[in-house]
Amino acid sequence: ATFTMSDTKPDEPSFPTDGINRRQYFDRPSAVQHVISLAKHHQYLVLGSPPSTGKTSLLTLAKWALEKKPGVSVHKRTLCQDDSPDQIKAWLASKDIVKDEEKLQQLQGETWILLDDAHNLYNEESDGLWQFIVKF
Repeated sequence: ATFTMSDTKPDEPSFPTDGINRRQYFDRPSAVQHVISLAKHHQYLVLGSPPSTGKTSLLTLAKWALEKKPGVSVHKRTLCQDDSPDQIKAWLASKDIVKDEEKLQQLQGETWILLDDAHNLYNEESDGLWQFIVKF
């Protein structure tokens, strides 16, 4: 695989809080496209690996790639241990993603929900949320 360094845009901070130093990072176009392709085919994808191995940066790179496509809506959120299923559903609703499962089929265009640190909200109380998202 070939790795290239990307430059930041002049108006972007050099050290953003999204997991990537935009001045220098390993561009992984084949990995990004593979992740996007798998998620499209299966409707959802769970990435798992040890801490600090690049999951957040890969998710952010996928977000950037998806945002370049016309008609695609991308929403990314890092889940915290303090989040509740109702808070996540309210966040989805604030992004014009419906809370009503019956209306999911009426969504126009391609919508992506990217959730980082999902393990923080993986418990019995959150089962309904995950079922809702997987059906989405």
